[in-house]
Amino acid sequence: VRPVVRGLTSNKGVGGPAYDAAASALFARFSTPPTDARKTAINSAFVALRSAGLLATQDLMWMAGADAQATQRNWLQDAYNLTPINSPVFTADRGYAGDGSSAYLATGLNPSSSPGLNATLNNVCLWAWSTRAAAASAALAGLTSEATPSIALTSRYTDNKSYANLNAAETTGPTNSDGSGLWLITRSASNSLSFYRNGALVSSLSTTTSSIRNAALNFLRAQNYWPGTLIAGGFGGAMDATKAAAHYAAVLAYLQAIGAA
Repeated sequence: VRPVVRGLTSNKGVGGPAYDAAASALFARFSTPPTDARKTAINSAFVALRSAGLLATQDLMWMAGADAQATQRNWLQDAYNLTPINSPVFTADRGYAGDGSSAYLATGLNPSSSPGLNATLNNVCLWAWSTRAAAASAALAGLTSEATPSIALTSRYTDNKSYANLNAAETTGPTNSDGSGLWLITRSASNSLSFYRNGALVSSLSTTTSSIRNAALNFLRAQNYWPGTLIAGGFGGAMDATKAAAHYAAVLAYLQAIGAA
């Protein structure tokens, strides 16, 4: 009898590899079974995220997959899966591209009303991995149905600055000349917000929360539509510097394994 290992399970029988329980659950939600190499890459990401304490604090995480159905799955639970709206362009292992006019990815997650979320008013993060270096007059992700979204992440606006809304009014972030990479905004207190790029802190800002708006969270769109490609994204509870670095390393390793980074 195979010994029980906490957090691990095997779906290959005696002598086969033992996978993290969350990884095995994700494999079962794919319409097309992943290859052994893909399972190894996904499992490694889950093991790293679990070790960093992130699986218990996040609500949504998606990453580029071998096909559209796999890419649309929320890695963390069978809820808040992505729904393509107005045909964003999918490329295997490279994610989804917006057209800047109507295409986006709906999550069905409403930070103000969806039950059981880890994200709260003063404990929240939003992240997305962009392959677009150029500036754009739109956010990578955020809430819709608002003239000014209370949650939005802009990696590089046309003035070469980054912007963030995280349960508060818009805040100006760091100046930058490259909008690509993993951008993460996170809040762990009512009066502060942090910007990370590729796991490294780039700006700490003073901004006070107001409320959690009643609106849907989407990728490739906030109040405007983003004309670029996202290969991963997520939403959940706040991350500190240690967790942000571990999160980036786990996501990067998976994307490198599939040739996306």
